[in-house]
Amino acid sequence: SQSAAALKEFFLKNGARNVEAPTSEKAEDILVVLKDAKGVFMSGGDQNRFMGRFPESSKVPEAIRAVYRRGGVVS
Repeated sequence: SQSAAALKEFFLKNGARNVEAPTSEKAEDILVVLKDAKGVFMSGGDQNRFMGRFPESSKVPEAIRAVYRRGGVVS
């Protein structure tokens, strides 16, 4: 699996700006990043693990959907 730093470098080399690669597992830290995000990339792997860390009650999934609704890319 690719590290957050390697993915950040990849996106920056390919024209992305203001790339954040949060390493925190605290929902409140992730929500701060998602507030103004124009895109979200989640690397492959077990998505159940993601949902286990960030269930609907954490508000992270809704914040990701909000990125999409305001025209952002979610991948």
